Parts: sequence; structure tokens; C-alpha cells
Amino acid sequence: MVPPGIRRRSSPLEAEHLQPPSPVGQGGGTTQAPGGPSTGGGGPPGPATRVIWLSSLLLLLLTLVFTVQGHENHSHHSRNQAHYSHSLSNKHYRSNYPSSSVSHRLHNYFPQHQRYTPVSPLFSTYYNHTYHDTSHALSSPTTNPSPPSATTEETHHRTRHHHSLRSQRRRSAENLHQPKFSAHEYNGYVREDDVPGTSILTVEATDNDVNENGLLEYSVSDPEHFVVDEGGVIYSVKPLDFEHTGAEYTFFVDAIEKGPHRQRARVPVHLRVRDTPDPPIFDSPAYFFSVSESAIVGSYVGTIVALDPDNDFDRYELADVTPEKLFVVDPVNGIITIGAQTPENLWKYKFRALAFDKAEHSVSVDVTVNIIDENTNKPEFPNCSTYDGISVKENQKPGTNFLIVEAIDADHGINGEVVYQFLTHFDAFNIDNNTGQISTTRVLDRDLKDREFYLTVIAKDKSPSPLQGACSFKVIVEDVNDNAPTFDRPSYEKNIPSDKEAPSFLFRVTASDMDTGKNALIKYRLEGNNEGYFQIQEDTGQIELIKELDSSMANTKEFLLEAVAEDQGEKSLSSKAPVTLKVVSSGELPPTVNDIDPKNVTVSEDAADGTRVAVICASSNINGSEVLFEIDHGIETSRNSDGTFDIRPLRDYYCENGKAGEIYVAQRTLDFETVQQYQLLVQVANIKNARIDFPVTVTVLDVNDNQPIFKGTSQGSVLENIEKPTLVMTIVAQDKDISEEFHTVTYSISESDSKERNEVLENFRINRKNGELWTTQALDREKTKQYPIPITATDGTHNKTSFFWVTVNDENDVPPEFDLENGIYEVLLPENREVGKDTGLRLKVNDPDVVNEPFYQIVEGNMDDKFAINNKTGDITLNKKLDYDSPTNDRNFTMMVRVSDGKSSTITRVVISVQNMNDIPPVFSPAVYNFTVTENMHYDQPLGKMEATDPDLPPGANQDIRFCFSADDSTNFTINNVTGEIYLKGTLDREVQETVTVYPWAIDEGGDGIGTKYPAEVKVSIMDVNDNHPYILSPETSSSVIMENQDKDKVKPIFIKLDDRDTRVNGCPCTLEFDLDATGDDILSTFEISPAPGDNSQYHLTPKKMLDREERKTYVINFLTTDTQGLSGSRVFTIEVGDENDSPMTDGEGAITVYNYKGLFPTMIIGNVYVVDEDDYDVVDKVFEIDASTSNDVHRYFSVDEAMGNITMEQGTPGGTYFLIVKVEDKVRDETVKSRMTITVVDLPEDAVKQSGSLRVSGVSAQEFMTGNLSNPSLFKRFRKEVGLLFNLPAENVDIFTVLDVAKGVGVDVRFNAHNSPYYTAARLNGVLLLSRKELEVNLGMNISLIDINECLYESMVPQCEGTSCRHLLVVNESQPLFMGTETATVVGVHVSDAYDCNCEESYPLSPPGTTCPSDFCLNGGTCVITNGTLGCVCPTSTDYGPRCELVTALFKKGYAWFDPFGVCENASIQITFRSDSPNGVLMFAGPLVARPWTNYPPDYLAMVLNDWVLEVYLELGSGTANLSLPVSADKSASYNLTLNVNRTSVFLEIAECQPDAAPEDCRRTVPLSGFPSPPRYLLNLEGPLQLGGIYPEATPLEELAASYDWTIFPTQVTPFAGCVSNLKYNDVFYDLNKTDFSSRYYRTCADPMTGMQVRMGEETIFIIVGCLLLLILLILGVLCFMRRGTKSLLYSDMDGFVKETIGSTDIEGFGEKDVTHYNLNLLRVTPDGRLLTGEEMKDGRAVAEAQKQKNASEAPLALPEGQSIGDFIDGSKEKVDKENPEFDDVRHYCFEGDEDSVISLSSLGSGNSDNDLEFDYLNDWGHRFEKLAALYGRDTDEEDDSEYSFTVPSNKIPAKGKIPPTTAIRNSPTKKSPPGGKIPGANPLAKLQPQSGGDNPTSTTTTGGATSPEPLPPPPKDRNSQEVPDPVFNGVRSDSKRYNEAVNPLNAFDEIDGSESWC
Repeated sequence: MVPPGIRRRSSPLEAEHLQPPSPVGQGGGTTQAPGGPSTGGGGPPGPATRVIWLSSLLLLLLTLVFTVQGHENHSHHSRNQAHYSHSLSNKHYRSNYPSSSVSHRLHNYFPQHQRYTPVSPLFSTYYNHTYHDTSHALSSPTTNPSPPSATTEETHHRTRHHHSLRSQRRRSAENLHQPKFSAHEYNGYVREDDVPGTSILTVEATDNDVNENGLLEYSVSDPEHFVVDEGGVIYSVKPLDFEHTGAEYTFFVDAIEKGPHRQRARVPVHLRVRDTPDPPIFDSPAYFFSVSESAIVGSYVGTIVALDPDNDFDRYELADVTPEKLFVVDPVNGIITIGAQTPENLWKYKFRALAFDKAEHSVSVDVTVNIIDENTNKPEFPNCSTYDGISVKENQKPGTNFLIVEAIDADHGINGEVVYQFLTHFDAFNIDNNTGQISTTRVLDRDLKDREFYLTVIAKDKSPSPLQGACSFKVIVEDVNDNAPTFDRPSYEKNIPSDKEAPSFLFRVTASDMDTGKNALIKYRLEGNNEGYFQIQEDTGQIELIKELDSSMANTKEFLLEAVAEDQGEKSLSSKAPVTLKVVSSGELPPTVNDIDPKNVTVSEDAADGTRVAVICASSNINGSEVLFEIDHGIETSRNSDGTFDIRPLRDYYCENGKAGEIYVAQRTLDFETVQQYQLLVQVANIKNARIDFPVTVTVLDVNDNQPIFKGTSQGSVLENIEKPTLVMTIVAQDKDISEEFHTVTYSISESDSKERNEVLENFRINRKNGELWTTQALDREKTKQYPIPITATDGTHNKTSFFWVTVNDENDVPPEFDLENGIYEVLLPENREVGKDTGLRLKVNDPDVVNEPFYQIVEGNMDDKFAINNKTGDITLNKKLDYDSPTNDRNFTMMVRVSDGKSSTITRVVISVQNMNDIPPVFSPAVYNFTVTENMHYDQPLGKMEATDPDLPPGANQDIRFCFSADDSTNFTINNVTGEIYLKGTLDREVQETVTVYPWAIDEGGDGIGTKYPAEVKVSIMDVNDNHPYILSPETSSSVIMENQDKDKVKPIFIKLDDRDTRVNGCPCTLEFDLDATGDDILSTFEISPAPGDNSQYHLTPKKMLDREERKTYVINFLTTDTQGLSGSRVFTIEVGDENDSPMTDGEGAITVYNYKGLFPTMIIGNVYVVDEDDYDVVDKVFEIDASTSNDVHRYFSVDEAMGNITMEQGTPGGTYFLIVKVEDKVRDETVKSRMTITVVDLPEDAVKQSGSLRVSGVSAQEFMTGNLSNPSLFKRFRKEVGLLFNLPAENVDIFTVLDVAKGVGVDVRFNAHNSPYYTAARLNGVLLLSRKELEVNLGMNISLIDINECLYESMVPQCEGTSCRHLLVVNESQPLFMGTETATVVGVHVSDAYDCNCEESYPLSPPGTTCPSDFCLNGGTCVITNGTLGCVCPTSTDYGPRCELVTALFKKGYAWFDPFGVCENASIQITFRSDSPNGVLMFAGPLVARPWTNYPPDYLAMVLNDWVLEVYLELGSGTANLSLPVSADKSASYNLTLNVNRTSVFLEIAECQPDAAPEDCRRTVPLSGFPSPPRYLLNLEGPLQLGGIYPEATPLEELAASYDWTIFPTQVTPFAGCVSNLKYNDVFYDLNKTDFSSRYYRTCADPMTGMQVRMGEETIFIIVGCLLLLILLILGVLCFMRRGTKSLLYSDMDGFVKETIGSTDIEGFGEKDVTHYNLNLLRVTPDGRLLTGEEMKDGRAVAEAQKQKNASEAPLALPEGQSIGDFIDGSKEKVDKENPEFDDVRHYCFEGDEDSVISLSSLGSGNSDNDLEFDYLNDWGHRFEKLAALYGRDTDEEDDSEYSFTVPSNKIPAKGKIPPTTAIRNSPTKKSPPGGKIPGANPLAKLQPQSGGDNPTSTTTTGGATSPEPLPPPPKDRNSQEVPDPVFNGVRSDSKRYNEAVNPLNAFDEIDGSESWC
């Protein structure tokens, strides 16, 4: 899309001549038809005239010269050609198929090479109904030749031809005639057996109008049976019936004009139907029956029903039954039964049923019989035994498949489909419900606990009463060698006497392995140099001495060895333990174990603590020495890891030559089922710590200590009526005892004396050994559905009893019965009941069987198949329309209905009586009326009277008919609704329409019944009077073009033809002359008028002199026209002076702003290059080329079309300002100039649009809104500036991104946003705008008709949602921008449209399902999480935030806060919790801010006010104010939960526990809406923000609002609220209380910022605190003094005079700008974080200051004094300078505000009294007034510049840079308005040359006591990230601005640009 051009201005008249010609009917012309070459409107056939935009000026000139001749030639041709077309249109053809359209038949009538292709429907209309001579059309024998391009003469000929067609259409647009049929009625015959689509007869209507009003279309009043084509041929659309229609069809055919007035004619058609023999007809196109698999021969299957219209039905038969005679049919009643036993495994049978009449006519229908499977088999696991012991390896990843179980069900269909599940839940395994695949769900670890699992799988079929089978098996976790052996000790140490005999056992090392099998089989070996003295037994770990030691080794020799334990897994693992063997003297022998009693140590698993296990006797081998005993605690349970055993000395036990130690049970943890044997290691030591290890094996004896536990399912099932014993289920109980005698379980049915117990014993038995439960006899489900069976399992000692439930499954063995008492079998049915609706009959059937599929049929009495029955539910509905009246006579139906359960059936009677209804519309007689009136006359008498009758009523009865007109027909006519008399209202105008046709309607039952299907026709003919003066017929546009610079004698006269809309008697011949009263001398001296040859209503207009477009572009001439009766009047004719390229071209400047929405804009044209050129149409002479001075960055993102000058921006162009310099060359004039285009790209975020403010400005268009100049800035610019002032923001912080024309010329819709950081909310923008509306209208001179464009708030504006919820949606076209602008400036905005639907405002549900987190789901920094497929949020705290991290608590200190208003919802629910610190306060107000700004502004408001501890609610919905109140307890610590519900009927208020002891009903109030004026309103249309905590002080007082909106009651207490509010919800959706940017004394969260902790302290504590404070103060003073001594003074003794001389003591510019802080001005470049901007890098400000100190002779300041900031200095300077004479420099334009690309200093330091004072080297010199500053801070010429750019600034040159490399611009927030006109003295035109990055100013917040106040502080001086958006409107004219050298502007040769402040 090409945006509005900004290159040149074009005249509307010129633009019209340059448009491609429209198709005929839209202004004449030619077009390219689909599929072929273009054809002219009526010229000779051939390719289309290729008219393009301004192909050459010479072509346009020649077009005007030959206009008249072309018009005359074509008029004759077009008039003659229509005659042939019209004659063809009246031919009709009868066929078996509907004929094509008239235009299509005409198209086919021509030979292929002579066809014309209609270019539009209107063209086709003209072609068929205007008079043409076909001599030209049929004369060419060629086949669509392709001639060369049309000559100039041909082009002009066709151009004039277009005018001729348009003129003819204008004259004939008057609908002078109405359609007429060729007969008053049509009669015909049709056979009953004619197929649909047969043509029956042809009707013919004509209309003498020659335009679209003469083209007719037909329609029929009975489209159910007939259709008519455009040729009037009538066809049948369905078979016609003789028997039920009285052998006749009567209907109407209408002929309707296709023109705008749609006049019609009607004719009746009567068709007689000739009877033909009819075969029988089945009442269904196919039959579907079901029968049980257990059904026997003779069982009922279903009934087929055939009807014979001829009443000669004979019999039924079956065909194609396989096996033969499997099904048979009763030949008379159509009942189908089973004839033979059905085969197994066949579940569906298909065959045909035939019905014969006595003439042997037959008809067949398909019959399908489905066999119902009865669920007689439960699923079985045939391979269950093979699953037991299945293994799965440990350490496999989750999801490892290891087994598929399979169950088989012998049943069919869903009864045979099996699903699987575990009996109990396992965290380690999962089973696929459909496939039986078992897999792991986690990593199994056999070494810990996952050694084996007992699984029970249940298989169920899918029957509604499912049967199930079970399979139990053990899963063994297979070991993986993943554990190395572990020694029972970290190291071993042994003393060996030097005289120890060899070979002999020393001791044993022991290791264990948590694995099993080979992976736990350990082999031992010794490593290290044992010198051949030792060896280890590989299997046992026993270390032995194999060679005698030498006595010399005693106490000197030590062997350091390592014992290695290695398992025997495939990949073996091993571990090592150090072994130290010390050789000692012979006297240091270890103890000796002499004996152990008993030899075979055993212990019972139920042994008590302290039980003796064994006694060990040992000798110390040291005379008189004690023996010490200790049991080692290994790493496994079997190694005594849990301390089961211990040893203690036994004093009273006799051991020969030794001491005794008793092994006993220390902890009662013995369990035979866990450990059967313990391997104990007893260590025996003497006093010299000589030790010996003695192994002891303890065998645990089993005890019957576990009772049986039932495993598997407790549910079983069995089919009823099975005589032989049947296995129901297998019951399994397990005993954990391992011993055979203890874990053998037997089963029995528990004994009881109850009746149920006896019934169980009669019907069931159990196998004592294997637990199989069997039936003993056939069961009856209808008697007992389920049996609870108590089963006892015993191991001989312990018993366990549990109930098992056996369900008896149903068999279809009881026939169904109709419940005649509780059903409805007779109804009265109105004849107008809709087809498909229920009749009201309720067939209730009782069948105790569960397994049955009821099947319903109507088997008798359903005449003409009027009713249908649902075969499954028995619901009877209307199948065909009922007609109580003749000839159908549907009066009473008695039908027989049969129900079958698949095995047996029953029948009942139903009766339907039809009630006569008013279903026939009234009929007019006659149907057409004709009247005549004279135009412009009033009539007091009726024009005539309508007559109508009601066919539903008998003749002679009171017809009780009412008459009326439609709204359109009521414009000029009225009708007496009782008498039918028609009156004329006002007058009629014949020139608008010669004949007016209106259509009165008739309604029976006094206007409450039904109306006529088609209205009557009343044709009113209008007689003419002379009330119109002549008009200019040609040229049609009343305009023409005369080229400039042409000699007057060479200009061809302009041909003007007059016409008169009155009849010829009152019309032309007419005269034309100048209207001397309205024509000036400039026109009379330039043009003359003279009669043209021929018709005396034709004239020539010629110039008297040569015209010059640059002198004057258009002339408006006032003519006086007069008709034959002397009636005259004024007509206006416009002459445009044609353009030649004769004006010089000069440089131009333009601006383009692109609001790139979310960075999504595609590569696109954003505007045009602009240069100054008085010529308008010379773009073809120009060549556009990007100048070499444009930077590469601009080249990368922008390109210019060489021929048209269109500027294209690439997709993905980053935000910033770009400078595009384009060289424009005029090839004709040999001129070259430059265009300087400033392109600003703004990255517009989504929030800026979604939270935008909006308004509607009436009386202007989008183009007018954007247009302005230097002296009169555009509304766009002025509105932007005003909004900035409203919000105390610079204009560039206001983004206006949508200016869109509203349909029907209402005005323009404007969308905008303002931002500091972040963007403002819509509530704030619209609210403040509304409060300032009047001021804006005055300041801007515009009319604001709407603020906050949301038509949902105005119920009548969204008619589809009237009375229901309404939601406003902003629809953003992300790929198609909106172009706005003028010649010199373009804004590429966002195309935002408004959409509405009838839903309530939506939000995310509390726990929405999802797999990905939307970016906006969690608010306020919350983190989105997904749990079990549900979205959730992790919020900063759980108390202050809602489910989506909405802030739900807030504190008010008598302030207020604005939020988005409530949505418009049909049912509104508001919930809020509050705690008040005061008895009075406004809790909430939502409604208008100002008095009614316009008529339809919604008056609705909602207020919640606390008034002396009484909560009052005021609700205004537009029809009266409701008031509800509830008292609450005067408790400042209490919180109250308030609920307010508004629905269609009432308002409900509830405050939970409003008083301490109040009953719930005392805390509720309800007000009915029905008490309001009728009709009551119930929608909350709340315009304005939702105000919490109080009402904005600047809003209009409530008293004035009440008077303006007619509120009957309103709150009088408006004290702001003090307290906490929380959990505000609207329709159960939380409000985010953080989403406000307009508030006062409002704190986020209810933590009171003003109240600290209260601490109760005594006197002693207070003295201590005071003492500590005094000590702290002294310490601080000491530190400060110490720091002061080490700090150099910031002042200098010789600086005072210097400062006064340079700054403080001067009377020139800058006086009063005293440097009160005495700091180095270079440090103005220090950022808030202490960094100094030096151009190339960021340096620490202190380091730079230190360097400056070393460089200068005198000492310079090191840093800014504490408490001072750059902002303080700049703000103070601005205030001073703003008060001074504006001719001085403005400190607001200092460039030292932080731009690292700047090469300048404070402008005041470089200024003087004259321009000459400013001519010095800006980079090195400081000027004569600042010599001392230069001495201190200046630098030599060879010093490196602190900027990365050096500019040479000739006086009239521009640096060759199109765009300065990206940096950060600074943005000021002015505190005062700019001087008048919006310009600042000295403003440089390149103020916008610096590229600017997107971003926002950070929002200033005030922190009080930890809470953050959203009140904005005064805006900062500049923000480095803000965006400078140039104003889109510039004057585009170079102005003579004085040379202004501000702070080394390197590009000062540019002209001034309106609205710029400073190039920095």
C-alpha cells in the first residue's frame, strides 16, 4: 500500500482525469474482462483500450480535442445495439433442466469469435435492456485480433463514449415503468411421475425501462415444490403428489426489478396433477433391527411398514436372506421373525424387504439386523501362569517395557473389548489400559527394597455391566552388578607371636556385597610383599601363617598388606582393606577360644530381649588376665548391623582355664522371613590387646507369627440362568511365614445363622485348597443382583475373613412392558408444531433386564409418514408438516407402537389429536392497485382502500384484519390499520421517481396473528410540474481541462450540452449564459460562451487568453440556465488549467514517522521523497537517487524507487532517527536538487496500543486532522502538544498512532498513548482527557464527540448485543499499517479497529490447562509453572497476591486510585474485602467524572460508601437509583467480605458476619429491579475509571453530577477511605491492585507504612538505649573529623574572583547562573552512577577529576559536593533563564546534558554579544570572555578530542553524514510552554539528526515507610532512552533563519524545522 504522497499536491479534478476509466455503469470506460481481451462499452469488438496513469500530456490534450466527435459516433451505435439484445431476452426454451440466465443465453447465441464479455453485472444489465444496432457487433469475421496500441483519436473517441453512456444512464435512472406479465394467470398440467427438474410452463413479464430497472428476476411463492429461472421457466424441484393435494397446486410468480426501487408484478399459476399408478412406499428409506444372540426361533425381530397411495396393497416378501429362511416376514402385517437358529460368530445380516400392490408394482428397502451380544463371558488370561517370576533388570530408565499381559473375552463388540488396570496402585509400574503393556515408572534398585513385586492385573470388558478377570504374578527385579564388595572393617590389624606354629589360622577378613548371585559371590586375595609367610583362603577370607617366623622379628617386623575382595559378576567389582600384621614376642599371644555352648547355635524368632543364645569360653594366655569379648557390627543385617545380638561377661559360668562370655538377644528384631541365619564375628582380647576373631553362626528358628493376607480382586461375576456349576473367581490368600507347615492356607465360607448366609451356602461353594469359588445352581438376577460372600483363610493358627462380592450378570429373559399409568399416550398437538419437534408423547417402558436394547417402531396408523419415532428412546416427533385445513385434513392419528428388547416385544396404542391454528396468512383481493397523483401537491382524501380476507375463517365471519406499511413505505404513505384506506403523507417528486410502488401488509387476528406472505402492490403514478431548471448534461462532471501555455485560438472549444429533468413540455430546448450576479470580471475577461451548431441546447466555452497554471490552477464559472417555460437557475462549471513542467525545482525537507508495532511491520513503502516544485504532474520527468552523503546504516534499512521516489523501509529496521538525503534530477528541465528526509522509527510495544486512550473528533477528516503549516499547525501537532501539557510531558512522549476516518463522515477516531516509563493506562488517559475536554476543545478549536471509544457503553450502538453482555475488542492489523500525513510529513501508524461480541469480559481461568506458559499469564514478576498440565504461578508472597500474582491488597490513607472500569456483563458480581480505620469513607465509585458531556452519555454509576459504620450501596442503571445499606460493627480491626450481585431482576448485597452475633439473613439485602420504571435496565455501563478509596478531588461534585444525570439519590458523604481493601473480584476474576498509575495516598499491600512496631520498655532499658545513642553520636563525630582532616578543600583562594568574573559578576547572558557549587564544568558530563562520558569510553568521574587536577596549574575540584547534583544545577538554571529576556540563549538547549556524541559544552560558555564573538575554534578555544576557563580547562590543538567525532563546519556546508552512529538522545521535560508559535529562538533545524533508541523514562516513585507511591515526581530534565518523534507536519518552505552557532552545531546550515528545540 502506498501512503499518501508527500512529493506533490494534486488537484481533485486532475486526479479524476488520471483515474483508469470505470466499467460501464460506473462511469463508463473499458476494463479487462476475465479470460479475454478488453472490449469497449459498445464499440467494435477488439482488445481493451489500455488507459494508464498519465501516459503522456499530449495524449490528454488530444483526448479533449476529439471528445465531441467520439460522443456522437458512439451514441448512435449504442442505441441500435440494444434492440437485438432485447429481442433475444424474450426467447424461452423448455427443457428438463433449468435454463441458464438470460445474459448467458445471449452470450451463447453469438458465434464464438463475435462474443462480448460483460465486464460487470451492471454492464450485463445495460447490454440486455438498451437499444443497440447489431450491425457492428456481427460484422467482424476475425477471432479477437490483437491490434496495436490505440491511437490518440481512438482513445478520445472512447473517452467521449463513456460520457455518453453515463449521460444516458442518468437520464434513464428514473424508474418510469413497472413490470407486466403477458397473462393475468397461467394454467398447466403435470404428471405425477415427472422427475424433479422437469420444466412445466413459462411465464413472461416485461418492463419498458432501459436501464437496470428494466432487468427482471422471478421468484415463486412455493419454493418447496417449484423454482423459476431468469427466463420465466418453471421447474419442479420434488415429486408432485396427486392423492394428498386435491390434484392441484396453486402458487404465485413475482417479477421483480433488479434496480434500487424493486418494483414487482404478481401472477397466479394453477397446475393440475394427472394421476399415475403408484407402487407402495415404505415409511423408512432403510430398516435397522436388533435381536438378542439368545433369541430362539419365532422371536420377534421388527416390523416393516409400506403405504400404498392407490389403496391396492397386496403383500410383503423378503429377498437375499442368507442362510435361507433365517428370517421370515408375515405377508400381511410385515412382522419379521427368526425362522431358524442364527449361526455363531455372525453379528450382522443384510437383506431386502419387498412390498407389492395388486398390480404387481413393487418397491424394495434394505433391512439390517444386528445380533445383540449378551455379556456371558468374562475376560480370561490364558497365559497367566507364564507371567509368574517374570524379571526386570534394576537401574533401567523409567518407561522400560518388560511384559504384555493379554486377556481374551469370547463376547462380541464392547462386551468383548478388554481394558486393563492394576488391582492396587504401584509407584514402580504402569499398565497401558488398552494394550496391557506393563512398564516401569521409576528406576528400580534391587539393593535397597525393590527385590520383588506381587502384581494383580484386572481385565474388564467395556459392557455397561462389565465382567472382569484377574491375573496375579510375581515380578522379580534382576540384579545388576552395581555394588562392589564391602569389608566389614575399614582395616585389619593382628599381632602374631614370633613362635606361632605354621601352618596355622590367624584370622578372617570378611566382605559382603549388596548384589545377589554371581554378583555377590566374593573371592579374596592378598596384595603386598608378605615374603611367603602368609596366604588367604580364596573363598573364606581366612588368613593363615604358612611359614614359621623368625624370633628376631619379634617387636621389629611389621607386614603391611592389602586384602582384596572381588565379586564374580560379568564386569567384576572389587574393594581393598589394609591388613597390618605385627610380629610380637611369644609372651604376647592372643586369647584362645576353648569352647562354645551349644555347638549349633539357634534362636527362635520370637525370642525376648536378653535371651541367651550361646556361651563362649576363652583363655587370655596371660596368667591371671581377664578376657574381653566384643561382637562386631557388620554392614548387613545378617552381620549384626542392627545390633540384634551382643555379648557380655558371664561371671557365674564355669570355663576350664578361661572366662565365659554370653551371646544374648540385645534387640528384638529377629524375623525369620527376613534373615534366616546370622554370621557373627566375636572378637576376644586380653589386656595386652592381643585379639582373636571367632566366627559364630546363629540359625533363626521359624515361628507361625503371620496371618494370611488376601491378594487380588474382591469382585467377581457370573451370568444368571446357568444350570451347571460355574467357576466364579479364584480367591488367593498368602502367608508370609516361610516354613511349609506355617504358610499353607485353607479356605472356607464363614459360618453364620443369617438368611443371607444360608442363601450363600445354597448357591456357592469354595475349594478349600485352591480357593476356587463355584456356583452350585442357576442364579436369578431379577431376584438377587449381588451376593456378599464371607471367606475365611486360615494357616492353622491365624484366621483372616473378608467379604467377596459376586455380581449376577443379566440375561435378557424378561419381556418389556409399557407403563400405562406413568406414561403419556394421548396428546393434543397444534397443527403449526415445527417439523422435528417433540409431540409430547412419553412412552415409558419397564424392563427389569439390564442387558437389553429397546427398539421402538410405529407399526400402524402413521398416515403419510407424518410422525417419526426414535428407535432407541421412543420419542415421537413430527416428521412432516401438519395441516388441519383442506385438502390435507390432518385431524386425528391413532397409531400402534411396538417395543422390542431384542428377544421379546409388546405393543400399545397412542393417540394424537391435531388442533387447528391460525396458519394461513390473509389474502389481498385484488393484489394490485393503481392510483395517480400530481407531484408537489398535498392530498387530504384517501387514495384508495385495501381489501383482504383470512382463509382460516369461514365466509361471512369477522375477518379482524389490520393493515400496515413497512418502515420504508411509511416515508410517504400512511394506511388506516382498520379500514385499509391509504393516504399520501407530504408530497412526491416526479424527478426522483415517475412511479412509486408501495406494499401494504395485512395481519389477521386484530394484528396479533400472521401477516400476508406477500404484500399487495399499490402503484402510484406521479404527474409532472415544471419545478427544475436545466442542468449540464455534458460534460457529466461539469468540469474540463485546458492546458496552460496554449494560444487561445488553438484551444478546442469545450462542448456543453444542457438537459432538463422535467418532461419535454417543461424542459428543453434550454439556454445558457453567464450568471452576471455571481460571476466576476476575472471570469468574464478570461472566457466566453457561444451556441454550438445543431441542437439549440448546446454551447461552446472558449478562453479569451492564454492560461498559466502557476498563476491560477482552477476557474469556477457560474452559469444561468433557462428552460422553455422560463424557469432558470444557476449551475457551476469548473475549468482546471492543465499542467506543464515549466516551474523550477528546489531543495525540500520532509519527515516520516513510523510506529513499528512490536517490530512486526513488513518491508513496505512508507512515503515519498519531497522537493519543492510548483508543477503537479511531472514525476515522470524525475529520477530519484540516494545521495552519497547518506550513511551506510540508512542504506541498509531504506531504499528509494528511482522512477517514483517511493521510500521503502526494510522489515526489522531498529528504532531510531535516520537521515536520508536523496538527489532528485529533472530530466526535462535539467535540474538537480536534494531532498532531506528525516525518518523516525518508533518501536511501539503492545501495551501502548492495548492501553491506549481514544477519542472521536467530529467535523473533520483524517486528512484535515493531519494537515497544517507553519502559521497554522495541524490538529495532530497541537493535540499532541496539549496532551503533553496535560500530563506534564514533552510532546515527543505522546504517541498518536491511529487517526482513522469513521464511517458515514462522523469524524475521525484517534488513538494515542503517553509515557514516561511505562506507558500510561487507558483509565488514566481517558479520565484526564475527559476532565480536560472543554479546555481541549477551546484550545484546539475542535469538537470532541466521544472519549473512550467503546460502543458497549452505549447500549443502542451495538444492536446485536442489546440487553446482553458486550465486550470491546481492539483488533490490530499487524501486517497492514495505517498511513496518515500530508505533503511534507507522513506518519505510518497502527491500523486499530474496534470489534464487539456479546460476551462478558474474559480472563484466564484460575487453573487453565496448558503445556506452555503465555508471557502475560503471571503478573507482577510471578513465575509461571505447569503442574499436571495446569498453569499456575509462583508469586512473591502468598498473602498479598492472587492465583496469577495479581496484587490483591492495598492500603488507603484518605486518598484514591484509578483502575480499569468493570466490563459490561449481563450478570455482574462484585466482591471486595475491607477493613476501615474510620467510620466514614468512600470505598468505591465507578461512574461519570463530569457532567453529561453529550446527550447519550451513560448515566450509570456504582458507589459503595461507609457512613457512620453503615455500608451504603448506590446503583444507577439508567432507570432509577437503587439504594441498599447494611450496618457493620464499629471495629477497626475487623475485616468484612462484601458481595454485590446484579442480574435481570434484582440487586443483592451481602456482608458476611456484618455484626458479631448477626444471623446470616440480617447481613443480606435485596432490591428488585422490577420496581424501576419499565422496562428496567440491568447492564452496568460504567463510563470513567473505577475509583477505589475515594473520589478524585478535581472531578465534578456528586451534586452537580446528580443534577446532570437525573439521579434520584446519591451519596452525600464523600470522605476518602482510610483502611485496607483486598480481594476485589469482578465476576470471580481478581483485579490487579498494582495496575494503577493515577493515585494519591495509596499504598500497595496493607502493611501500614506509617506505623512501626510498638515496644514496651522499662526505665532501665530506656537509659541503656539513650546511652548507646550518645556513644554512637560521639563516634560519628570523631569519624567525620578524621575524614575532614584528610579531605582537600573544594574551594580555592584565588577562584572567588574568577567565578565572579566569568559567571557571577556579569550583566550579559547568563547572569544569575552562578556556579554556586564551584565545580569543574566538565563534570557536567558525570552520570548519576559516577561515570564520566568521554566519547570513546565511560570513565570514572573521580579518576577524570584527578587527571584534570594533575594537568592544571591550580587545584581543581575532585568531585561534586555532597547533596548537589547536575539535575539541581540544570533545573535551577532553567527557572532563572526562563524568566529572562527570550533573546538570550536558553539554558534548556545546552548540549552538555549527556550525549556522548556531542562535541560541545554549555552554550552559555560559548556565547557572546554578537555573532562575531562566536567565531572561534569550538573544539579548542573558549572565547574572549572565558579566558580563565580556557586556561584551566582548555587544551592545546594537539590534544585528543574527547568526542569520537571531529566536525569541520564551513558556513554553508552540510557534513556528509546521513545518520550519526547510534547513540542515546536526551529528552527534556519542559516546565514552561514554548514561545508563541511553538518555536524556540535559535532552534536548529537539525534538532532531530541524532538517532534515538526506543525506551521510556523511568517512573519516579515516592517511598514512604516502605510503601511506594505511584504519584509521579516532576519529570527529569532528560531521559537517555526516550524517543524524539518529529512532528509530522512541516511547512516545507525554506525560511531565512539567522545564523545561530549554538554550542558547535556541526550541521548548522540546515533550515529551521518547526517544533525543534536543539540539535542535541
